[in-house]
Amino acid sequence: MSKKGVSAVSGNTSPLVGEKYSYHIAGWYADTPDSEKDPSRITWELFIKRSNGKFTTTNIKKKGVGDFTFGEKALGHTFRLEAYLYEPEGGGLIITPKRDKIPRISKVELFYVDDSRGDTFSFMEKLRARVYTVNLFDEEVVFTLWEDDAKGGGHNKSNTPIATQKAKVDHNGIAVTEFVLSKALMQKAMQGETDFKQLEFYVTVEYYKNKKHATENVELNNPFPQTPKSQPKQLSVPKAKGSPAEQKPKSKKEEKGIMESITDQFLELWDWSESKGRIKKDQPPTRQKPEGRSPVVVSEAKQEKKEDDKDRLIIFPLLVKPENDKDSKWGKARNWTAKQGANMTTFNSNRDKGKRKHAGRDLYTKPLETVVAIADGVVLEVKPFYSETHQVTIRHTLWEK
Repeated sequence: MSKKGVSAVSGNTSPLVGEKYSYHIAGWYADTPDSEKDPSRITWELFIKRSNGKFTTTNIKKKGVGDFTFGEKALGHTFRLEAYLYEPEGGGLIITPKRDKIPRISKVELFYVDDSRGDTFSFMEKLRARVYTVNLFDEEVVFTLWEDDAKGGGHNKSNTPIATQKAKVDHNGIAVTEFVLSKALMQKAMQGETDFKQLEFYVTVEYYKNKKHATENVELNNPFPQTPKSQPKQLSVPKAKGSPAEQKPKSKKEEKGIMESITDQFLELWDWSESKGRIKKDQPPTRQKPEGRSPVVVSEAKQEKKEDDKDRLIIFPLLVKPENDKDSKWGKARNWTAKQGANMTTFNSNRDKGKRKHAGRDLYTKPLETVVAIADGVVLEVKPFYSETHQVTIRHTLWEK
């Protein structure tokens, strides 16, 4: 039986990792009907050469599109790219990816806590951001989560960073971080907005390679002090010469003038990438795989009888043991499990030299630890409390069974 379909493909056999390449159909078998010579019907499948010399599928398949980008993990491997109309035939193009000497950021992807790709999240879960890079092993990249609720260009108070995280790139060229999305809800409340249904956001990842030359500072006592003239705020970070960032247009973050996350004014931007998503109030949080990390979907606890009820480790509204537990850092003098009035963190302890009583129990946590609400509701107010803490007022919605 004569063959039909694709007889040959063409394209770069030594692609640089991190670069996108297009592969094309170079020929058809003679007995292929003209009506079937349709590139949109072609399946492109990538195979990898194993240690036994045989090629097996990578399970990477594309229908009608021959565009491929090889990442850092592809270095040291040999691939075969096939294009077929019906099924693989064992031919195709042999490809050996090469290292790109220029460090660069390839792309950013957003994930739910179960490691599935995501674009719409709940305020009550974590967002996992993953960046793919080239030649950046063990380097540090900066992740910024920021709101994009304001229309048009230019800086707006709504276009402000929600959180900034730093992460190191692993040997596969990947860096991962997580953002607690309840911080976005608190930021909206602090801006005076409580009646909103969703929030648009971006995650921007940046790599700063070089430092500009800085002159040595010298302090002088000026006998005639003058009021310094206000300098216009710099809304963009300088880009390193010859860098990928220099060849790219302005990022959305740069267009909006969002540079508050950059703490070192002498850094030069080398490369960046962004990914957009949204947070919805009515979106249920994603359940995490048992073996993974991240936030918990809180459900009714099973009642179990224990010999010593004092051994319970976790108390609402935290998902972790408090830092002032009896066996923890602040446990000796600030043990929250102690009897009423035993120390300053317990209920009914004296305040203002006995003029009033403490009406709660204080739970200490590490910075940015997740705090959960007792039920669904609306944040009415967020305002400063004391000792650099905040008070959050929530109107809860309850249903009786």
